[in-house]
Amino acid sequence: MRGGTNTYGLALQVQHPVHSGAREPPATPFTHTPMKIQALAIPFLSLVCALPLACKATEGHDRAESTADRVVDVGAAAGQTQLHLDKTLDALAQLEATRNQDPKPAYKDFAGSYDNFASELATLVKRRDSLRTTAESWFSEYEKQNRSIQDEDLRKTGEKRLSGFREQIADTSKQVDEILKNANAVDGRLKDLHTYLSNDLTPDGIDAVSGRISDLSKDGRKVAARLGDLSKSSETLAGKLRAARKPAQPAQ
Repeated sequence: MRGGTNTYGLALQVQHPVHSGAREPPATPFTHTPMKIQALAIPFLSLVCALPLACKATEGHDRAESTADRVVDVGAAAGQTQLHLDKTLDALAQLEATRNQDPKPAYKDFAGSYDNFASELATLVKRRDSLRTTAESWFSEYEKQNRSIQDEDLRKTGEKRLSGFREQIADTSKQVDEILKNANAVDGRLKDLHTYLSNDLTPDGIDAVSGRISDLSKDGRKVAARLGDLSKSSETLAGKLRAARKPAQPAQ
């Protein structure tokens, strides 16, 4: 206790707190509430786990369905790639047909369609990669779970089914890779021709690459046809990988 006087001459006494050697942290709204937080967290976690599928492990057939969805994605990308490749080749034919008139509108269509084709081709590559990753995850888990089956005959049945699934995905992946190889070759030729025509749209300039346009059109149509086949077959394959679904109800 220390004494003193204020400006009016009155005695003052100042009481200083006794220090124990450690400074108390400033109080905050959460300084003394750990038990409250725990009391709130436990029911919250219980609620989350009570929600449908929130704490449910992924089943093997769910992984199969995800793989089937990736197959459909590949087919959809193949269909769009075919569509824009056909449009690109149509515009190129129109450009050649109008070389002595006004080829600029056809060139504009060709350039736009080619950009769309190249974009869809890149999407097809990404979806092929996604299919491969998803399928391998499914196969790995399938194999792991199947090994835990005690009944030998049933385990062998599972092994046989897994082998069949692997073959189906491998065949599809091989088909996609072959198509992509040919599509990328066509893409490279279209890109070069696009660059050439961007510099020279004169009648003589177009005549000079008439043979190239003809050859590219033939090869491009073959690739487009194979893309179409891949697109059509994707739903069939997907149906073999996943559980049956109710048929869609007709619109009222």
